[in-house]
Amino acid sequence: SGGNKATYVLTFSSATNSGKVSSYTATWYATIDGNKYNIVNFNNNNNSWNFVKCGRKNNTSVASISTGWAIVEAIDRVIVTIDAVTAASVNSTYLEVATDADFSNIVEKVTVSIAKGDLVYAITNPVGNCYYRLTYDCASGSSNGLVTISKVVYTNL
Repeated sequence: SGGNKATYVLTFSSATNSGKVSSYTATWYATIDGNKYNIVNFNNNNNSWNFVKCGRKNNTSVASISTGWAIVEAIDRVIVTIDAVTAASVNSTYLEVATDADFSNIVEKVTVSIAKGDLVYAITNPVGNCYYRLTYDCASGSSNGLVTISKVVYTNL
């Protein structure tokens, strides 16, 4: 049931990535503990980084990480470890909670201010059997890799 406690952790050092990515415009996925995460417009430097980076030099970019499966338990927060960020070049970051894999039925949207450290997206009305998508909307940067992420934790503990 949705009342059970659960934690799902995505770390790029222990995930099996679908491809070696050396651009900021690729769509790929990471699998950890049998769970698939869809990754859009993040670079993993051909799997040599223990993190991913998004944001592009001289181009706007919208990057996302989403669960490729519905999490049965009602997750009440998603915690993203931001290792580095050029905050002035990030237009917005938000978490969408949806009942469908296509994110056409969004039941909650949580917007937070980008900052280095553990960024907490707190879900006001957690429900079970949902999909979660984190989005990083970046302005044109003076360099590539405006946001660096090493870990994402989905939990209700």
